[in-house]
Amino acid sequence: MSAVFGSVLGFAISIFYPHHFTGYLGRHKICGSKLIMTHAMNAERASKLCRYKPLFIGVMTSANHLDTRAKGLNKTWASELPGAVEYFVGNAKSFENKSKQLPIRVLREVNDNEYPPQKKVMAMLKYMYKNYIDEYQWFMRADDDVYVRTDELKRYLQNLDGFGDTVIGQGGIGKRPKVHKLGLVKHECYCLGGPGVIMSGSVLRKIGPNLDRCLNEMVSNHEDVELGRCIRKYAGISCLWAEEAKELFQQVYDHQEKAYHGNLDSPKINKALTLHPVKDPAYMFRLHYHFTSLKLFRLYYHGYKTNGILKTTKEILSGKINSTSFASRSRNTDFFFQANSSSKLAWEFITQKNKNSASMKHYNLKSHSTLRYLGGMQKTVGTIMYDLNEKFRKTSRRETKSKISFENIQYGYLRINPKYGVQCQLSLSIKMPHPPLKYRWAPSRPIHHWAQQDQAFLALQGRIQAEIERETVHFIVPLSKKLKEFTRFLASLKDAFLIYSEPIAVLIVYFPESFSSTEYIQLINKYQQEFPQTEFQWLQMPGSFNRARALQQGVEYLRTSSLVFFSDVDLVFQPEFVYRCRGNTIRGKQVYMPLMFGQYNPDIVYFNKSIPNTNFVYTKSAGRWRIHSYGPVCIYGSDVRAIGGLNTNIKGWGQEDVDFANRVMRRGLTIFRAPDQGIVHVYHQHIPCDESLKSKRSSCAMATIGTYAPNTEAVDYLIAKHYIE
Repeated sequence: MSAVFGSVLGFAISIFYPHHFTGYLGRHKICGSKLIMTHAMNAERASKLCRYKPLFIGVMTSANHLDTRAKGLNKTWASELPGAVEYFVGNAKSFENKSKQLPIRVLREVNDNEYPPQKKVMAMLKYMYKNYIDEYQWFMRADDDVYVRTDELKRYLQNLDGFGDTVIGQGGIGKRPKVHKLGLVKHECYCLGGPGVIMSGSVLRKIGPNLDRCLNEMVSNHEDVELGRCIRKYAGISCLWAEEAKELFQQVYDHQEKAYHGNLDSPKINKALTLHPVKDPAYMFRLHYHFTSLKLFRLYYHGYKTNGILKTTKEILSGKINSTSFASRSRNTDFFFQANSSSKLAWEFITQKNKNSASMKHYNLKSHSTLRYLGGMQKTVGTIMYDLNEKFRKTSRRETKSKISFENIQYGYLRINPKYGVQCQLSLSIKMPHPPLKYRWAPSRPIHHWAQQDQAFLALQGRIQAEIERETVHFIVPLSKKLKEFTRFLASLKDAFLIYSEPIAVLIVYFPESFSSTEYIQLINKYQQEFPQTEFQWLQMPGSFNRARALQQGVEYLRTSSLVFFSDVDLVFQPEFVYRCRGNTIRGKQVYMPLMFGQYNPDIVYFNKSIPNTNFVYTKSAGRWRIHSYGPVCIYGSDVRAIGGLNTNIKGWGQEDVDFANRVMRRGLTIFRAPDQGIVHVYHQHIPCDESLKSKRSSCAMATIGTYAPNTEAVDYLIAKHYIE
């Protein structure tokens, strides 16, 4: 019993106090000096660690970039740095009013726009040496377009000797045309400036007094080369030349303006300590969001594992389980054991489409959307291909940029264990890189690679939302000469909301257009008497029907604080719609524009069939989700006024809803869009397209055709009616 408890306790302690070790780089080829690794520390060095702060980063920037790149850095990774960061600019006139927002250091002896920036780099390091050499253990020279993963960098540096002579970064020897023009000796390399250069305080202490000499002894126009030469001459070491350093300090060479615009969830990016270049501050925030999400996921998973260990420890101490059952449970915590033990779960065969096997479930495995659907297989395939290319690169006898390419998935097996996770086994068709030129006669052929991937589920997470206040939803309904539809609309309000005493209000904005409003008002009075707690209001407008005018007049008629819903008389509702209207609308932040289900012409789709006795049928033959319609809107009156209201000058068919959505986005409000089964647009004959529409006429015609029926039902109808043979 004591042995089992000791094992559990030791494992629990290892979870609470993890030791993060980086991979040992000593076996890699090194230029000049070996990188010293240390995990044991004597008392003298321990006292030094207590005296020194971890890291100081000097960011080389300019006055023109203080409000863009520098501010982006300061609001992302710089705010989480375990140390300090300062921004260095040259002598310029446009930064004085910005110095209060950022920690800026002005290098008076350097021109701010001077390029190449050798003087600025040397002056920055000189300032760091004179002012901070006795305060920090590590120093980093960085550009204003580099992203630094501060938490991972801190863990990495904790395992290095910060009191010896150490310099870290991505090693380089220059591009081939310039290799012999940089003045480097054989086996000498420098750290690329873009991904950042990190040096120990000992190195800065040696080169600090000699930076002016290094500036006078320059051979090239490259500041990172000259810094590397200076470190080599006065500290006696060179940058580390290691394959792993290229992965940790990443530099994108091709299409730099689009660097990190694509998929970020890849093993290569997730392994990096620094990423360069990030020219647009918006993508700096995108990277920060990605890595923050990754960190939160790891923290959650760590807490999930720790909670399981504590629970098991409690059960052992209370005597609920013995050592035998504990050993079995420890083995069963492995996902592979748990999932494979569920032998009753059938594997689903997935393959290319095959006409001769109609009974099987097939997917288009060449489609990226299908890969996303099949349990996140796009990420799975990406991980497999990354691992294959890493092995190929490290085992290749020659330097090559060629990669193993993914062709498609030939076939595979998939099963989902609802309790544990997803398992898939795949036969991948991959293509090896071309052989050397002398073997060009041997073509590159696709080969097959068998891969297995298992993705475990984490514990289910839930969030209990406080009950939303049952705020009154004001339905604004533009109306003109549609008595039958208006009767159906009020009946739907009654069935969905009124009989449940749901707090709603109805404002009818009516355009008489020479038609009497008597019957409409009588109908409203009837409902007002039946449901006195609900407010029905009537507003009459002059002129021809104009939806935008009606909605704008309705918003101005109501209070600014009102939650309004832009409705149509052709809509019918389910009770849950108003809850989504309230919950998905946030004053000053978010507008709810539900995707409504629009019915097809029932006379066509149900020709020779019985028509359903309900409007709430969501099949492909019954209708479609109207993704291009922005008509139904839940929004606060104050937000409508803030964006300038609706464009009441738009005449003819449509466009007022799209224009309003554009105004919402320009104002900076979020549009929440999602299919809502609680709102259905009942079919009606489309308004004839006006001859004066010109450019909009084709769109109007296509919209009219789209309301009739899907292709299959339309053809069946035309054949049955003998319009076509």
